[in-house]
Amino acid sequence: MAIISKLKPLEILEPIQLEKIKDASANILEKVGVKINHPGILKTLQQHGFAVDFDQKTAKFSQPKLYHYISLAASSQGYCLYGRDLCKKAEFGRQKTHA
Repeated sequence: MAIISKLKPLEILEPIQLEKIKDASANILEKVGVKINHPGILKTLQQHGFAVDFDQKTAKFSQPKLYHYISLAASSQGYCLYGRDLCKKAEFGRQKTHA
């Protein structure tokens, strides 16, 4: 069953506030990084040029690379997130969201 929203998204924050959140988030990802407990994901990130510390299990995301990969996801035809049970999924993109 597809749910197609015809409503305008809520605009709770002003654009400048969203920009500040985006900048702060990107700064944290670049300077502090993210803990990732999966060696395979860390290896893939390293192969794509991200800074990885296998001992600390962290990856840092430089802002140019981060925004490059975000732009690739945003320009796709949509994407799907699967649950642990692969029969359960949520699809996003093309102005629809359904599970």
